[in-house]
Amino acid sequence: ASDVMPAFKQGEAEREAKKAEELAPYIEAAMARKPFMAPLADNEIPKIEALGRQVAEQTPAQKEADFGRGSNISVPTQDPAARPQSLGEAVRQGGAGD
Repeated sequence: ASDVMPAFKQGEAEREAKKAEELAPYIEAAMARKPFMAPLADNEIPKIEALGRQVAEQTPAQKEADFGRGSNISVPTQDPAARPQSLGEAVRQGGAGD
């Protein structure tokens, strides 16, 4: 990479400028055809709660990640096969212990 990259870097600015110049009419035509969406009002913007906050605010019995958008995929945030170290930890994790 150290032998080949300098040769490519050498003419990069000129190549990029030439490419932009060649593509400019096509990009301009495409943007003219593009229907732009009207800006949303503040009350139309959906509120999305961060995944970290969702997990932090769940009760121990609900500790699964919710990816929203109607997904039916539930991802456990803790290892379901892990055995609690103590009864106290089992209660914190939402189980009764064995």
